[in-house]
Amino acid sequence: MEHLRRWGVADALRAAAPLPVAWSQRVTFCESLSGRRITDFDNAFGLTTARDDRFAEAGQQVPQPVVEDVLRAHIGRLPGVELRLGHAAGTLIQDDDGVTVGIRGRGGAWYDIRARYVLGCDGAAGRIRDQIGARYVGRSDPRPNFNLVFRAPSLDTHLGPAVQYWVLGAIPGLVGRLDLAGTWWAIFPGVEAAYGAAHASDLIAALLGAPVQHEMVASDPWTARMLIADRFRDRRVFLVGESAHLNPPWGGHGFNTCVGDAVNIAWKIAAVEQGWASPELLDSYEPERRGVVEQTVASAETNMRSLAGERHAWGLGRHFAGSNFFWYLKDPAGNFSEYYSDMDCIVDDQLWTPEDWKVHAASSPGVPHRRRRSCTPRTSPH
Repeated sequence: MEHLRRWGVADALRAAAPLPVAWSQRVTFCESLSGRRITDFDNAFGLTTARDDRFAEAGQQVPQPVVEDVLRAHIGRLPGVELRLGHAAGTLIQDDDGVTVGIRGRGGAWYDIRARYVLGCDGAAGRIRDQIGARYVGRSDPRPNFNLVFRAPSLDTHLGPAVQYWVLGAIPGLVGRLDLAGTWWAIFPGVEAAYGAAHASDLIAALLGAPVQHEMVASDPWTARMLIADRFRDRRVFLVGESAHLNPPWGGHGFNTCVGDAVNIAWKIAAVEQGWASPELLDSYEPERRGVVEQTVASAETNMRSLAGERHAWGLGRHFAGSNFFWYLKDPAGNFSEYYSDMDCIVDDQLWTPEDWKVHAASSPGVPHRRRRSCTPRTSPH
């Protein structure tokens, strides 16, 4: 958003965003949308309606297609810029003075573009990375993932407004509003495409805690990839965005990191071309961006493990025993760690309420739990 502020389009994006920041700045962790609240994180993602001296422009929750529409409209008004959708870069030849790129047009005919520099912003399936001899290094997660978009105008939750709901139930996942007119998105880690397509309504009901009348809009199976190119540059050609790195969406870092790449190299090329910086400035692009990319990929992978990996392997669940209601964790070896969730417990001389137990379970599934010293029943199972 700070970059968009510099370009003069931050207000245009906020006006186009279907979820105003004033509507919610919260991320909620819960059992389901009709179940118990685990915890809330307010002012998440830099979302605030008040001034915050940590940043010049507050965050904005907005679908990527909306961002792209705003940016297309903006560059369409810039002199010297021509947007050619449906054209694809194919070949690339460098020399001391510039780069010649072979382009395939909409009708299949080829033509050349001559440029001083080339930015390969053509994504994971693009050609520029291969043309400069770079390759991805890293891994792909073996677990599948399944996304859904659905309309459910009657859907609401007693948990209150949130930009994201992280559901830690029998079927974990994320769900949230795309707009205030009843369009929702959902992400199901660990769900195969065939199963997701056949049981979409059941998966939605699991996150919501009950069936709801809905209409399917779209589905998208995908694989989480943690990949970084072994180099971001070859002379006058630079890899930018997903042509240089891929990370899972957990945390919402991917698009922001790609924009950061483009801004970093663009102002440096402008400085060189305008004569107020030497070409050696361009050498700083990769070391500056690689560190950011590595941190971003590591953070997204950690979030992925929390939702789809270790927490799923540990088996967060619950059962009844006599008059008591238990939450439990089961590790991959089958060992259980149990504790009461409907009792007040004195743990290390501090009172732990049922909510304390649930927050502890959600945040530290792999950490050995402290022994309870004494427990006082407070509710019966329900």
